[in-house]
Amino acid sequence: VDRDRYWYGLSPSVTRMAQDRTERFLVGGPDDVVGDEIVRRLRSDRDRGDFSYVHIAPSDSGDVADDPEVRLVILAPDVTHVARSEESEALTLAGQLLERRGTGARVYRNMVVFLAADHRRAEELRRGVAEHLAWQSIHESAEDLELDPGQRRQAATKTAEADQTVGRRLGETYQWLLVPNQPDPTGPIGWEAIRVEGQGALAARAARRLVDAGQLCTAYAPVLLRHELDGPLASLWGDGQVSASALWDVFARYPYLPRLAGREVLLDAVRRGPALLTWASDSFAAADAFDPALARYLGLVAGGLPGAVTGATLVVSPELACVQLASDEAAVRSPSVVDLAGAVGDLGPADATDTAQDNRSQASASGPTRFYGVVALDSERLMRDFDRVVREVVSHLVSLVDAKVEVTVEVRASGAAPFPDGVVRTVSENAQVLRFDSHAFEESG
Repeated sequence: VDRDRYWYGLSPSVTRMAQDRTERFLVGGPDDVVGDEIVRRLRSDRDRGDFSYVHIAPSDSGDVADDPEVRLVILAPDVTHVARSEESEALTLAGQLLERRGTGARVYRNMVVFLAADHRRAEELRRGVAEHLAWQSIHESAEDLELDPGQRRQAATKTAEADQTVGRRLGETYQWLLVPNQPDPTGPIGWEAIRVEGQGALAARAARRLVDAGQLCTAYAPVLLRHELDGPLASLWGDGQVSASALWDVFARYPYLPRLAGREVLLDAVRRGPALLTWASDSFAAADAFDPALARYLGLVAGGLPGAVTGATLVVSPELACVQLASDEAAVRSPSVVDLAGAVGDLGPADATDTAQDNRSQASASGPTRFYGVVALDSERLMRDFDRVVREVVSHLVSLVDAKVEVTVEVRASGAAPFPDGVVRTVSENAQVLRFDSHAFEESG
């Protein structure tokens, strides 16, 4: 038989030959060519979706790395999951891989999820693979088997059809995402089985399903981060500041926290947090560093977007940020008293008045009456450097009663490649809102 054609052959039937070989392949044993073929097909798929790594059929927990990168573990085809079961082979192995990494305990347990085959579909997948291997072996040995042209065409057609069947059944079989969760930070880790459906590569489908189920965050709102800082992570934020790298470490460790798709997701939340209009109540401030000698944050940003955000960037509580901002505002209003207090110690009201009079008398003497300065700031430490310029240069000039001080910010940027349309649009809109005297993007001549 070949499609809609039927005939009597004078040589052995290739269909019967394929059936015999299929049954031999299904016997399995130490040399399980069917299982090996399934694993080979799984490894041939290079699409990782939103996962940093995909591990295929690990034979030992040491094969699954333990680092703060989200990863998918696709279990071997013979390790299956039973729907609505809490004791399937897949759950047992997933629990072992989650708890251990080689001979030690796994640290980053919130970075691992598992994909398992359905026990009812696993046998269908194995039979489909065995049939494909059988027809493929016949097609490849057509010369040795002395097949006639009709039989050769039949073997080629059946090989292609069986290959398509295997591809379809592979997606139908690997349909269970096993996701560790921990509703109570002090309670045990449980499991949630999520059915995966749809088209595309297994890892990509699994990632999309996790995002839809709220088990994988490719974007994270600053308000949600503030909620965690006020809740489970309150002790980490006890002194009012925590670095982004320390936050990422705990997010990667503990399953009671949201599972973020990568470190950049958290850094983006830290970058957007200070720009919220309600940052003082719903979000946080950010700073480049804290200077113990000055007892102040360097590059503190609140009510706007910070510059480059790295693992060293500090997430600062609004209470501490407001204290420093109020102090800076007071220094601008009465800079002479504040600056001189830092230079000569505590001064009383009379001392401060005398000092201001001294400044005026010195200014009336002969000497320079104008100052002009240009300085290049580090774009990655912009707020820190600008803060130093204000404190160490501008504040001394504005302390002079008769001095008129103007500060102009000039921004120049150039790139080898054209700026993305999104960047052009965002920068132009923000420059207009901030009332830049002039701003424009230009094409290189």
